Amino acid sequence: MKYLPTHEQIAIIETHLRAVVVSAVAGSGKTETLCARVRYLLAQGVGPHEILILSFSNKAVNVLRRKLRRSIKISTFHAFGKSLVEQQASSNGKKIEIATPKESMLVLHAAIAKETAVRDQAKELGINLRTKVERQRLFKFLCDGQGNASLLRSLAADAESPYSAYAPLVDQLLPLVKRYNELLRVQGLIDYGAMLRRGRLALAHQLLPYTYLFVDEYQDMSGAQARLLSALSRQTENVIVFGDPRQAIFGFAGGVRQNIENVLGGATTMPLTRSFRLTHQTAALANAVIGGRNAVIGNGNGMRPSLTTSATAVSMENEIVTIVEGLKTGGVAANEIAILARTKAQLRLIEQALITAGHHATPAHSAALPAHTQKVLSIFALLNRNANQLTQQSKLSAIQRRTFGQKLLKITQLYVNRKVLNACLRHLFSGALAPSPSGRYEAATRLYLYLLRSATGQRNQTEVKTELGRWAAVSEKFRTSNALRAFISKLRAQVPVTLSTIHAAKGDEWDHVIVAGVTDGSIPFYREISRGDVEEERRLFYVAVTRARTQVHLIHAPFHHAPSRQSFDGPSRFLTPTARKACEVNPRPPHVSTGCIE
Repeated sequence: MKYLPTHEQIAIIETHLRAVVVSAVAGSGKTETLCARVRYLLAQGVGPHEILILSFSNKAVNVLRRKLRRSIKISTFHAFGKSLVEQQASSNGKKIEIATPKESMLVLHAAIAKETAVRDQAKELGINLRTKVERQRLFKFLCDGQGNASLLRSLAADAESPYSAYAPLVDQLLPLVKRYNELLRVQGLIDYGAMLRRGRLALAHQLLPYTYLFVDEYQDMSGAQARLLSALSRQTENVIVFGDPRQAIFGFAGGVRQNIENVLGGATTMPLTRSFRLTHQTAALANAVIGGRNAVIGNGNGMRPSLTTSATAVSMENEIVTIVEGLKTGGVAANEIAILARTKAQLRLIEQALITAGHHATPAHSAALPAHTQKVLSIFALLNRNANQLTQQSKLSAIQRRTFGQKLLKITQLYVNRKVLNACLRHLFSGALAPSPSGRYEAATRLYLYLLRSATGQRNQTEVKTELGRWAAVSEKFRTSNALRAFISKLRAQVPVTLSTIHAAKGDEWDHVIVAGVTDGSIPFYREISRGDVEEERRLFYVAVTRARTQVHLIHAPFHHAPSRQSFDGPSRFLTPTARKACEVNPRPPHVSTGCIE
């Protein structure tokens, strides 16, 4: 451990209690404490084969494996459930395989064919489950709902979700889910949603070798995971679960706030209240946001959180650029700066502001796909070099048209039929008429996406669109494609600032964290306000402010949610007088940057 263990940590490491719930505040070293407990047991003569550690993501599992580096069983809940099903099948001379998406769709089709009552009920609601498109939507709905009735109801109850049409049909869909799972089982297949349920059932027929069971991040458990944990705890002599109920933020994905002591059949709660990550000043803000028992104890003095009010969303983006520039100038490494927001749409606008100001930023939610950008830049160059000729398309000969078509195919390394290529040429001619560099860049993007979709059949182009959209705003500043290409290349050579949704940031930490959009309607999100349930949003805000080791920067600005056409102006209700008192209030005027680069 980086620090000498506290009395609280020592008590957990050396406990003789049968069942323990460790309630750990953010940054209190719970994973380190878990690993120290494992090492303590090994030093006492416990064999590695007697220890089982479960967590909720591959990322967390990989961290634990790196820290322990021993032949201890460390697994996600789902992977462990699958292993139990495989062991049971193997003992019966059978084999279980994970269903491919195609196999799952075929099984769902067969289940729909057998469940005529569900099909008829859906038809009365205007939902035709016989069509391929509707079956695909239903399949995604069932996958997202993990076969869990309450989660399915929650997903369907969201009027803005693609599943809202299923709201009056959820109860009727449950027999269909049962039929689908039965058909999977008969065919020796298993899907992600069935791993936990079938794993728990298989556990009743197996005797496990584990004496010690550990669970990391218990607050993220779904109902199915809690039932599997309960069954496992009855087969092990010692159970310790680690987590922070203040960070239970995945209710939308099936997470259920459990009475964890009851899940374990009676357990003793042991706290970890000292945060090694947070300063006293940041801890004071965290306590003001979350309240409750076991207040966070900081680890030394530091900088007070800052709270800035911006007049507009654009001035907020400029303020973020100013903060980033100030931190980098002051010697803070770019990879120790993170910008967190409630939605990906907010982050995309912030990213464009940073790029325009010459700062590289990496969104945690989307991968960089530079090959696509290079191809669009080459199309952009083709438009720029031949703009005069392309705008006079009526004067182009058949040979000249064919030459432009061949150039497009050579640039993109995509091959399509003549009809599609002619449509691409029309896009090219139209793009040449664009009066600005950004107009030609956007035309090159549209052409490339059309060509990519036509050549590959790839309908979901979200990641590619995100990659190409990064450079849309900055393209206006460059009159030549070579200048834009050089700018992008130089930018990507920088160490990037991190952009992340608050949900995706859980478990990570940085020196400086900028939380954008601390505004009612954004944090808490407008949908949860309308439902009258903002407590998970409060916990989400707590997660955001507790990611910072040195200082957290809060920015409030008017928030417009384009999909719902709603605008919000007031500061977040979580910025209570106590929370404001913990911050240095620092309103700033908007900053404006203009200019064009040759």
